[in-house]
Amino acid sequence: MSLSKAQRSRGVATVEYCIVCVLVMVGLFASGAPTELADAFKALFHALTFSVSLP
Repeated sequence: MSLSKAQRSRGVATVEYCIVCVLVMVGLFASGAPTELADAFKALFHALTFSVSLP
């Protein structure tokens, strides 16, 4: 059973995407950025809920 070029290309792109995501996560957690990242998400969530609550 052989795969078409498009299917192989899509598979390779998926693997590359996963590798890049893992490398980014390792970089973030190795540098101690998770607390800063969590604080940024909290601030974004508070700002978003505030803007949604406005009439």
